[in-house]
Amino acid sequence: MPLENNYLHGIQIVETTTMLQPMTQVSDPPIIIGTASKGSTNIPTVITSFRDFVETFGYTGDWDLFTLEEAAYCFFTLYNLSPIIVINIADATRHTKQSTKELSGTSAPFSITGPILLDTLVVKSGSKTLVLNDDYAVEQEGLTTTLTVLKQSNITGDAIQLTYKEWDATKFTNADIIGGVNVSTGKKTGIEAVEDCYPLHGLIPGTLLAPKFSENPEVALVLASKARNINGVFKSIAVSDIDTSTVIKFSDVNSYKNSHSLINEHLVLCWPKVGLGDNVFYLSTHFAALAAYVDATKNDGIPFESNSNKILRIDRAVLADGTQVALSKVEANILNGGGIVTALNFVGWRLWGNSMSTHPANSDPMGFTACRRMGNWIANQLATNFFSEIDTPISKQKVEFVLDNVGCWLNGLSARGAILPGSRVVFLEEENPITQLIAGKIVFHCYIGYLVPAQVIQFRLEFDTNLYNNLFS
Repeated sequence: MPLENNYLHGIQIVETTTMLQPMTQVSDPPIIIGTASKGSTNIPTVITSFRDFVETFGYTGDWDLFTLEEAAYCFFTLYNLSPIIVINIADATRHTKQSTKELSGTSAPFSITGPILLDTLVVKSGSKTLVLNDDYAVEQEGLTTTLTVLKQSNITGDAIQLTYKEWDATKFTNADIIGGVNVSTGKKTGIEAVEDCYPLHGLIPGTLLAPKFSENPEVALVLASKARNINGVFKSIAVSDIDTSTVIKFSDVNSYKNSHSLINEHLVLCWPKVGLGDNVFYLSTHFAALAAYVDATKNDGIPFESNSNKILRIDRAVLADGTQVALSKVEANILNGGGIVTALNFVGWRLWGNSMSTHPANSDPMGFTACRRMGNWIANQLATNFFSEIDTPISKQKVEFVLDNVGCWLNGLSARGAILPGSRVVFLEEENPITQLIAGKIVFHCYIGYLVPAQVIQFRLEFDTNLYNNLFS
């Protein structure tokens, strides 16, 4: 029999649980449109942690049915970023089906699998409707609902009947994601609800995502159109995926993009999907998370640096059916040449690609993802920082005030290494004719030197035979 001794004498070592690192704060949160198992519908909601997401929108582990769960897991658990903004389009009045189930043998708890809406559950035995927490108890974890009979005497014939609503994946449509505005109520839905983000929360929308649904070309292009102009002033980018169940060879990706007109200066296209452990993700989700991570951890939230060639938190690239994709750097570069961002296993798994979907047709430097994002950010900062000057008098002092403040700000960005030295703002007479000034319009011209990513670094090696002369010196 082992000895027990509670008397302490000597050195004692106790290993405690590792404390979680504080969340890295994102200045311009991403907006993710998708589906969740509970929570408000079509209302932009700020979520600050994975626990907050679970409490607000639930968590089942079925990422294909409830697409917002993937984004929450990726941003909070893998990249430790906060906050995100989610728009849940799942509506219990439209996206559910009525189900029934007959159970018998009530001495042991029942386990029922499915996306059941607990508040719709009705339990009967014979003609009697059973009472929750009196006749029976119910718990739900993920997609498993456990029902336990508490009063066996109220059960007729050792059988009970259940009726309930459950989410129906076939009723979640691309039209729901695209959304619109209800003519009678004015309520915005789907992607259109992005317009409510700033009025509700005072947050400038960051990257726009719709994992799974953005594989549909129409959804991708509507998402990009919204990213171009939010609230009539803000700009963002949309990140979408090319369907890996349709396009299974890297050599077919570029032709698919072109045949579906997936070309927009505010759209990033990704292929294929990626995985980590038992989980499979859309690459668009990792693109957005990695971009926010680079901005927040390296650059004080300023998005001037590309997220390409940065380490992804994945262990494989895959197709929809789970088939692994092993791209060589040459193959990955072919995708990049067509304006597609991919994942490359080269000294670790890395995001690979710097171009918006307009490449290669448009050679404008703003076609680099880093330049596009930085241009959006500067535009958004100017829009908010100088909004208070709207409706104040046009005067010499006004012009000098704007020139001085914008000039100092640009100099600060230049000193930070976020834009090139010499970036400036000017007030040009030819852009401000008298007829325009007396109509109340004033124009300032900003010249910005965006930082283009070094896509190619070349070393030239030459055999210098003259060095053999050193043998004789």
